[in-house]
Amino acid sequence: MSELVKRIRNWTIGIGIVAILASPVYSYYFTDKVRTVINETQVKRSNGEDKYLVFTDSGVFENTDVWYRFKFRSSDLQNKIMKLKGKEVTIEKYGWRFGPLSWYENIVDVEGVK
Repeated sequence: MSELVKRIRNWTIGIGIVAILASPVYSYYFTDKVRTVINETQVKRSNGEDKYLVFTDSGVFENTDVWYRFKFRSSDLQNKIMKLKGKEVTIEKYGWRFGPLSWYENIVDVEGVK
């Protein structure tokens, strides 16, 4: 194999590894928005901790406190979410939905659509 082909292969493998490692970091630190309707809310209690679940037309989201985002107002946000039940909203969220590990995208903010 020529030296050029080896370099290209090594660079391709390196870029692939960086992309795989950076994907979760990007997903957890940068938010995106979805426009949807809130259908139901629920509290899931496990090991003394509460996780607020929000069921929408676009899927299930969680609303939990997260120290690395300085988010410590989940109860206040859940109150706002409950008042918007049945209405169209814009949800700002981050993360991934991964069913086997019960991971949900976490809500950062919610606003009613006017």
